[in-house]
Amino acid sequence: MNQQPKKQFTLDEQEAYWQKKLTGELPILKLPLDYSRPAVSSYIRETEIIELDHRLYSQLKQLCSQENISLFVLLVSVLKILLFRYTEQEDIIVGSVCTDILGQNEENISINLLPLRTNFQGNLTVKELSKLIAQTVQEAGDHKNYPFEKLWERINGDKNLTQTPIFSIMMILCDYEMTLRDRLFELSSIPIPEEMLDDISQYTVECDLVFFVSEEDENLTINLDFCTSICKLIHFMIRVKTFN
Repeated sequence: MNQQPKKQFTLDEQEAYWQKKLTGELPILKLPLDYSRPAVSSYIRETEIIELDHRLYSQLKQLCSQENISLFVLLVSVLKILLFRYTEQEDIIVGSVCTDILGQNEENISINLLPLRTNFQGNLTVKELSKLIAQTVQEAGDHKNYPFEKLWERINGDKNLTQTPIFSIMMILCDYEMTLRDRLFELSSIPIPEEMLDDISQYTVECDLVFFVSEEDENLTINLDFCTSICKLIHFMIRVKTFN
């Protein structure tokens, strides 16, 4: 598989892309909540860990190879199908994070948020949805340098303080050895190391639910970070396990 050089887009071109991608009324994900959403955001959170053993993880990687998609695309596809099943919303935005090294200093790393918007209209099959999300991820990676804060200001300056702008759920791929296929659908030029998670928390703390995915000893670990003021994790875990 030969990787073609990516076209470099100017900031004006990237701004135009995001304004078009996020045009119209932005969907607010209506998760089945255990509590009413508070008037002011609560920063009390809990974490639950899901571990996929080597056998299941190998099956996922084999599926990625068969469909020519990255692990990140597969995980976002599964998440969006789950969200569609429990909200019946066709227009869904899931957030993610991209990181890049600035200049020659490997310790000088920039962080930016990216909204991944896809629509289920047209009764898409799982394979069709995965291809659509792969295209969305690839386009987001091509336009990842436009600052998220500036994007939000241009779209809507009237921010709802009880929800993260544009999205309320995130999928973040952390320590993970990228294959060439992964790099074709990359959001970041480098994997997000564990020590950077504290830096990213300023973005994730406003979300209802965040999936931190990492590779450990040939197993896949998913850390579910969630806001306790609106969601009892045990209920969501039951939904996830039922979906599986």
